[in-house]
Amino acid sequence: MRKLGPVLPVLVEDDDQEPQEGELVVYTDAWDATGWGIEPVLKKLEQDFGLSFDLSYEPFTPRELDSNDWGEVSSRYDMPYAQVVELPDNTKLSTSALHVAQELDPDLFRDYLRRLRIVALAEGRNIEDRELLVELAGEVGFDTYEFEENWYGDIDDMGESEAIPIMHVTIGDHEIPWSGHLEYGLAYGVLLDNDVLPVGDPSTYDQLVGEYGPITTTEIADITGDDREQIKTELEECEDVVRVEYGDAGFWDQA
Repeated sequence: MRKLGPVLPVLVEDDDQEPQEGELVVYTDAWDATGWGIEPVLKKLEQDFGLSFDLSYEPFTPRELDSNDWGEVSSRYDMPYAQVVELPDNTKLSTSALHVAQELDPDLFRDYLRRLRIVALAEGRNIEDRELLVELAGEVGFDTYEFEENWYGDIDDMGESEAIPIMHVTIGDHEIPWSGHLEYGLAYGVLLDNDVLPVGDPSTYDQLVGEYGPITTTEIADITGDDREQIKTELEECEDVVRVEYGDAGFWDQA
């Protein structure tokens, strides 16, 4: 598995260089175990760089799944992973559903991707089922009738076996490709060396829940650098935050 891609940051030597904005596009899918594992890093970058950093997701091409890759990845990260008994053959149906979600509502699309990942990766359920995919779309706010009517159809093309997620970073005229595992320190350095400045204001725990919920304690701890027990204690005292269970894992969401 590759780490942060081989392209090095373009260093800017002009001290008077205007601050830049960075854009990171993540090509992923609902079964992307590595993409799920690096969510704390992506959220921390988004929080630390604020309006100077735009994070978005795009559906990856349908692909075949390998349970061996799942086991290797799930042992590497602190995000919740279910024990996998048997994976579906491919991601065709869930990828079709992600395309529908993106076309109907780009904002809800991110929530839908999150919901599918929780069901597939944290609960260990097979989401390659059209009826279930439509039902889950309704859970995040889509009109299920409209979702069904706009079904993307069967996707026959299959992607090549490669490390995902695939990430493209654009800073001014510079494009930097990354793939697979993403380390916060290295990503932070790439952005900083290209004059993307951290400008985000620290968010409170309940604000993070409001923006990202359902969110794990792991993600909040990585974003804030705070002790996990402290986070749990304070969130349990928030009237507008509830703890929810998906599979064997706990998440925080708005009440």
